[in-house]
Amino acid sequence: MIKLISLNIEGDNHLDKAVNFLKREKADVVCLQEVFQRDVPLLEQSLEMYGEYAPSMLVREENDSRLSPRGSWGLLFLSRDRPVEINRYYYVGSEDDLPVYANDDPNSNNRILLVGKVIRTGQDFTIATTHFTWSDKGQVTEEQRMDLFALFNAFTEKYITECVFCGDFNAPRGGEIFSEISKRFMDNIPADILTTLDPDLHKFKNLQWVVDGFFSTPKYIISDVRVVDGVSDHKAIVCLITKS
Repeated sequence: MIKLISLNIEGDNHLDKAVNFLKREKADVVCLQEVFQRDVPLLEQSLEMYGEYAPSMLVREENDSRLSPRGSWGLLFLSRDRPVEINRYYYVGSEDDLPVYANDDPNSNNRILLVGKVIRTGQDFTIATTHFTWSDKGQVTEEQRMDLFALFNAFTEKYITECVFCGDFNAPRGGEIFSEISKRFMDNIPADILTTLDPDLHKFKNLQWVVDGFFSTPKYIISDVRVVDGVSDHKAIVCLITKS
């Protein structure tokens, strides 16, 4: 069994809250979205975990999206034990060509499927995470449809058949994108959870959208799922994972 947490930390806006929360929880694996590369050593040292970072874009100027101009920004996979395998699959863009964030284009960043394999209590666990394409007001766009097709192709082409898949999907549950993902993976967010956006820390208050997810394939059993607010503009999602 392992304990997994997924959390969009919104750059450095809530870093102290996020670090203190993660210290208390003592998870075996943590998947973070919207992480500045400069903060990776702090997160590794504070949590006493191994970090594997995947850059998505560069933030170089002040902007309207509450992102500090601190350079490389992306995904971080943290694990209590060093991963036996880690892979970065760019399903939109390339690690060799990082775009600079453009204030007029909230999707001016690459999209990554970050996949780590860890061994705990004699079993191996494959955990995948992403930060999916944004859309205004939760409405599906053609860009999201194209990127979802590319994301699914990454799973197929890299032979990722069994895993837990978590992250910020930028698409509300009940909508087209979340539903398409739920056709391929099991949605493990309980039905009584109505939002994964923090009512106070998110720039849009009291949005009732589940946009973060814990998905899984049949060999994985997800239990004790809970969401925790007060740590970032998104709520943290915590669960326990076993294998059948």
